Amino acid sequence: MSRRIAIASGKGGVGKTTTVTNLAASLASHGHAVIAVDANFTAPNLGLHLGAPANTIHFHHVLRHQAKVHDAIHTHDNGGFHYIPAGLTLDDVRQVDIDAYLNSMADLHGHYDFILLDCAPGLGSDAMVGIGSAQELLVVVNPEWPSIADAMKTIKFAEELGVYTTGVILNKRRNESIEPPTDQIESFLDAPIIAEVPEDHNVRKGIAYCSPVVLARPNSGAARTYRKLGAELVGREFVHDMTAIDRLREMWKDLIDEY
Repeated sequence: MSRRIAIASGKGGVGKTTTVTNLAASLASHGHAVIAVDANFTAPNLGLHLGAPANTIHFHHVLRHQAKVHDAIHTHDNGGFHYIPAGLTLDDVRQVDIDAYLNSMADLHGHYDFILLDCAPGLGSDAMVGIGSAQELLVVVNPEWPSIADAMKTIKFAEELGVYTTGVILNKRRNESIEPPTDQIESFLDAPIIAEVPEDHNVRKGIAYCSPVVLARPNSGAARTYRKLGAELVGREFVHDMTAIDRLREMWKDLIDEY
């Protein structure tokens, strides 16, 4: 039985795709079969985050009936999970068959423990299809009211579709006084915050290296939060023991990155 989880947001740029890739790697580290699917048909980024080869079979080929969904599956070698990138051209955007998408979800079901859907932001037609095809929802927000207000609409829409909101991931937390407190955000959204990911420059480095931060810098603040979230989603306790050697490695990596 697969858990189909939509990772969505009220607006773009909040770190949704970053959440998908790091959660995929975290869940896979516990021995689960995981696939991340780029369900953002108009502005896909999953393949760019993971270094998908150019001129490869991608999800839009499937949506145009030019390939089977299993032909579009790629493996992230370091992460131990699968992913399906989408096409990046304007022609790809214009040719999307929703029935083909739904059939693809049915074909994947049962082959993976977790199917993570990287949905389009907002409440456009592709976002609605992605959320509606899931069993549960994770909403990514930034600690600022415009992002939170838009996320509320996403949660309410999912509720109307009968998709359960598992929780909210508060991303790019800086712990500044101008940021809304956690309890206010939870009260406004009527949903629990299940992870608070700190602003971390290592996340951008991971994207540049086409590697989730949980793999590129596993002891960084953001990586620890994603790893903890992954453990909690599979019902395991997360224990992070950072040794003196680990700290030295982090310091050495930071020094190298400066030059």
